[in-house]
Amino acid sequence: MNGYIDAALYIAITSITFVLLSEASSSIDPMITLFSLSAVAIISFHIFGIHKIKNTYTILLQNWWICLLMSTALALDWVFMLFASIKSNPFVAMAAVFIALAISGFINLFIQTRNKSNIVSILLLLFSLYLLIYYYQIPGYQNNMSGVFIGCIAGVFFYFYILFSVKLIHKTNIGTIQILAIRFWALFIGTYFFLPKSAFSIISNKLGELILLGMCGVVLPIFFNQRALQKLGANIASVLFCLAPPVTYSFYAVINREIVLINICICVVITSALVIPKLFGIFKNKMETSS
Repeated sequence: MNGYIDAALYIAITSITFVLLSEASSSIDPMITLFSLSAVAIISFHIFGIHKIKNTYTILLQNWWICLLMSTALALDWVFMLFASIKSNPFVAMAAVFIALAISGFINLFIQTRNKSNIVSILLLLFSLYLLIYYYQIPGYQNNMSGVFIGCIAGVFFYFYILFSVKLIHKTNIGTIQILAIRFWALFIGTYFFLPKSAFSIISNKLGELILLGMCGVVLPIFFNQRALQKLGANIASVLFCLAPPVTYSFYAVINREIVLINICICVVITSALVIPKLFGIFKNKMETSS
């Protein structure tokens, strides 16, 4: 039961923080926000893994190319995801990221297995993107094409981050905290070069707010994410994590008082498109194992 609580906390904290992050970026330069969040994450995970710092950076230096690719992919994921949220809204960005991530995974699975069920899953997800672009309603917007497109780019980069991090784990047996300690360096360094001249004055004035946002937006979600994965396993946890987009919509709709029936229906369709293929995969694996 505790694993489900961890998954629920991960989804809730991620969703509400992503909505607040989008709101904060309307008053604070997005580069300042990302720079501050990455700084909080780097400091926090270095403290958590301080007893393995030497080993962490030995691995980084020995595998600098794959570490650079992993960190850069994550940085681009965060940048595109935040700008997708600003361009449209948090739900559109979150849904586009999850859909693109799922499509990338199913394409890779189809290439490996030639299983036609993966094509069905891809078509279902593409239909969800169609609904998101042409039918999801945001006051003041004609359509959500740009937000969905930017969000999908973020999802693809997130998929590459997963591939590179898994490759690094298999090659070096590096620990989770060690990866978390080094994965934000590209985002931290990259955003530094795009900071406005008044950045550090703004950061000092809003330091408490930015630290809280960093802890809630990065550190706590990763902590509960990891606990849920350990207790529930990757299959069940990945299905539950697909509930993040509709929960994000719920928080966004309540905060902005924009509860629209067609948007709720689209949430249900997108959630189904994300969850059903994974449930089918779990059921199929159980059938193959029992036989």
